[in-house]
Amino acid sequence: MDNKAPEDKVATLVQSLFQSPGVPQFPYHNLEHTRTVVSHVTDLGIFYLLDHKVMIALKLAAWFHDIGHLDGSIELHEERSIRILEQQASSLQIQPETLEAAAGYIRVTKSGAYPLTLPEQIICDADTWHFGTNEFLKTDQLVRQEMELRTKEKILNWYHDSFELLTTHQFYTDYCQLLLTEGKHKNIEWLFAQIIKAEKHEPK
Repeated sequence: MDNKAPEDKVATLVQSLFQSPGVPQFPYHNLEHTRTVVSHVTDLGIFYLLDHKVMIALKLAAWFHDIGHLDGSIELHEERSIRILEQQASSLQIQPETLEAAAGYIRVTKSGAYPLTLPEQIICDADTWHFGTNEFLKTDQLVRQEMELRTKEKILNWYHDSFELLTTHQFYTDYCQLLLTEGKHKNIEWLFAQIIKAEKHEPK
């Protein structure tokens, strides 16, 4: 963060927001996921030798990118995340240019957005890092639980939806392409196996 707003102050604030009385506790979009994204953003930023000011804005975006889930529906949660960040900017003494940059990084995590700059690619890859690791077998079920909890509907074709998500997804940084593409292909194969298994058990 800016020198006047050290990252530990931001981390403490975000933690308090996630743990505030009365806010929903979701299986996936929670403090653990946020910390994981911050960690991957940090590692990628160090690898690519990002400018210090860029790193400040990028890590700020990582801390706040999903906080909007606590204040409404899944739709437009990115804009609510930005609004919450803007509400906290004064207490964190965030400079206007840093706030503007962080807002842009949050917006690019929206489904369907396309990252153009390296920092945008980094936060997108950090947010979907698990697509290329064994952790996906756990997170896929957590996302399913959360979606069913929030929509109050049983999702019957979940594995089809996840299969489509991973087959259309791409990692943007060459670092993640090299490190995570093979793991993502294994997860796609696993999803395909789950689809076949489910079809075999469907009533004729």
